[in-house]
Amino acid sequence: MSSVNFCKKLFCGILILLLLLSAAACEKTNASKDPTKTGEPDTDSDCTCSESCPEGCPEDCSGSCASTDEDSSVQGGDETGTGTETETETEMETDEDPSDSGTQTPDVSDGIVKPSEQGYTYPEMVDDLALLAQTYGEYFSYQSIGKSVDGREIFACVVGNPEAEHRVLLTGGIHGKEYLSSLLVMTQVEYYLANRESGSYNGLSYADMMQTHAFYVLPMINPDGIMLALCGIDSMQTDHARETVEKIYAENLRDGLTTATDIDDYLAYNWKSNANGVDLNRNFALSNWEEVKTGILAPCFRNYKGPRPASEPETQAVSAYVESIGEIEALLAFHTAGQVVYWDCGMTGGVRLDTYDLAQAVCEHTGYKMIYDAHLDASLNDWITLEKGVPSVTVEIAAVIYPMPTSELADAFEQTKELWVITAQLFG
Repeated sequence: MSSVNFCKKLFCGILILLLLLSAAACEKTNASKDPTKTGEPDTDSDCTCSESCPEGCPEDCSGSCASTDEDSSVQGGDETGTGTETETETEMETDEDPSDSGTQTPDVSDGIVKPSEQGYTYPEMVDDLALLAQTYGEYFSYQSIGKSVDGREIFACVVGNPEAEHRVLLTGGIHGKEYLSSLLVMTQVEYYLANRESGSYNGLSYADMMQTHAFYVLPMINPDGIMLALCGIDSMQTDHARETVEKIYAENLRDGLTTATDIDDYLAYNWKSNANGVDLNRNFALSNWEEVKTGILAPCFRNYKGPRPASEPETQAVSAYVESIGEIEALLAFHTAGQVVYWDCGMTGGVRLDTYDLAQAVCEHTGYKMIYDAHLDASLNDWITLEKGVPSVTVEIAAVIYPMPTSELADAFEQTKELWVITAQLFG
């Protein structure tokens, strides 16, 4: 046999083998899945294990087990804005009818809610809330639910029918440098209000959804932290807050947790906490709060859980507000960054299955990567799921750059704008 003919036959054999393997993979991917039979998620799901690889994490989970902390690339160090986290570009096929794929997306800079040169500050949000109430008062209301350490109001909004049986909670801005999550949530609010009469997705009109559901929105849980990240130390309104943050910076510099020689650079690249140096997403009152280990034992730009459960006024305000709403069916907590969805904080039973369904639906729609995160950290999600039995997921939007440019908003909004409808269809 000539070498040419041999090569041709070898090439054809390899091609046939690849086609057979591809067909088998497609058959496996499209096979019927029923995670409710075992109480565990489908092991074919695209996932990354948590650092501890907890029970329930699939043995064939792709990749090695990695930390699920959203800033794992700079643990205990100084963030330079060029660190990398888990990122995914996932292409997924859906059964959606292209003719009913949703309302045409407006330019996110055309409406009431829009970014400024600084980013999206607390005063800008306050102005936007007032304009939204003036423009869409029939389906939108807002109120202060408490004050931050530095005296700023913490606002909660209601979109839709406040008398509705079904209630969904959405949050943003719990971490200072993650101000893009506040801008995203506010843009979503305006989008649904502006398109109420004409909008629809997946067979559900926005008008019907806003009649049967009430969406409770906390757009900026940590206004002091966001102002510190965006506007620097001079944004503090009280001497006490300013002096506290300056002291934390000096201690972090001394201890090698930052190398920034300018306090405003340190704040822009690092600051997640409130004005007391407490990470609000580590401060919620779990029944086993004492067992929560974050690796930080004193006030810091991130991860300090505080001196006691719910020690911070912001945490207290959010907890009391959630209690006042009544039964909530789901929580979508928006953060930055990495384009991933965290779920599984150790819950069991029906809430675990409902949370998995929510996480899977969010991932299928956004193309974000699903991450099993059984690490206990006293977050809002931990508290509302473990203590209140409410399904919840953390949605990490945008690429990994700090300070986060508002140019990331357009893609993040397009990826997430229909999550309200998707959640409403799952719960109600």
